[in-house]
Amino acid sequence: MRRLLRRKVEDVRYVHMITGSIGKTAILARNDQLEDARFKLFQPIAFMLASPIESRSVENFTDYLAEEKFDGMRCQIHVKGDEVRIFSRDMNEITHSFPEIVTFFADREMPGIVLDGEICVFTDNTIMPFQHLQKRMGLKKPSKKILEEHPTILISYDVLFFDGDPVFEQTLLERRDLLSKLSEEHNFPLTTQHLINHEDEIEILFDQALAHGNEGLMLKHKHSTYEYGQRRKSWLKVKKPGGSIDTIMMYAHAGSGKRGGTYSDFTLGVSVRDDERYEEEFIPIGKAYGGYTDEELKKLNSRIKKITAEKYGPTLGLYPDIVVELEFDDIQVNKRTKANYTLRFPRFKAIRWDLSPDDVDTLKDVERLYEEKLNQERLKQSSNPSFEFK
Repeated sequence: MRRLLRRKVEDVRYVHMITGSIGKTAILARNDQLEDARFKLFQPIAFMLASPIESRSVENFTDYLAEEKFDGMRCQIHVKGDEVRIFSRDMNEITHSFPEIVTFFADREMPGIVLDGEICVFTDNTIMPFQHLQKRMGLKKPSKKILEEHPTILISYDVLFFDGDPVFEQTLLERRDLLSKLSEEHNFPLTTQHLINHEDEIEILFDQALAHGNEGLMLKHKHSTYEYGQRRKSWLKVKKPGGSIDTIMMYAHAGSGKRGGTYSDFTLGVSVRDDERYEEEFIPIGKAYGGYTDEELKKLNSRIKKITAEKYGPTLGLYPDIVVELEFDDIQVNKRTKANYTLRFPRFKAIRWDLSPDDVDTLKDVERLYEEKLNQERLKQSSNPSFEFK
């Protein structure tokens, strides 16, 4: 019975992957029709995910291939002849935002194919910072100026479907061999992959990725299939934080599940006390709900009770008191926020009980960090390229 139940769970996970819809999967499961599910071209497949390398123990790094983790946007492209559709990681269609990529692949006269890859802004033989790509995201019809100033390419690193058949049950080595042949025949860019002969090589490749302006490395197990639904050891990401700032805790939000009854989600802010553009003392810059221990969370909740200023249902407004060093991957422009910026993947680095609200970083500090990243000199792709045309 247990084996039958486990098989049923695996079937549901597989059907969810190929339909891209939990609703469709639920209907098929309810009607006992999971076996009827079929992959359809131009219907996005759920994406495979990676685990942080520090969260998994690796016995033998020679079982993995390394490639650079680009500073772009993950996507899936479906192509057949001159029909091209592009889907984002949340499986929304974004085809109209990238007409030059559509034209590029439509001109290749390819058979039915699905590629997994990354969209990047690429100028002067250099992958540009993610902030450049932000100017292209969400545009239904980019202007001629935008297309000229922020041209994009799609760099492929996996193939999921080819000429009528899904290939995600094949191993990474098998899929990579197919992808390389397709790239050579149709002349589209794909990642440069590296064999790992010794663990020390990872640091060398990691430094090279950062010099290119990329986020870090992806390590992919040679014999892994294209998995969905769980973060395992098949794909590992090697990254370092983009930076950290000292922030003030402004709001505490009640948790759910095992954290029910405690405040475990927090809105953090930066100082605008001396900023002529604002009347407030602090404005939000991001939300975080991880990076602290259970003991620290207990201490936070004890302190929060003493500094609560207002209550809005499950949310508490706090007097300025608790300073948190917030670590993040990047800074993004976000015009929908009061700060006009937001932090990408913020998390607690340390609770700074030793600091006061007077020590909190300012919005101008955030703006300076953003400009430094935007203007960072990047190694051109002519030097140890992270992708190539076959």
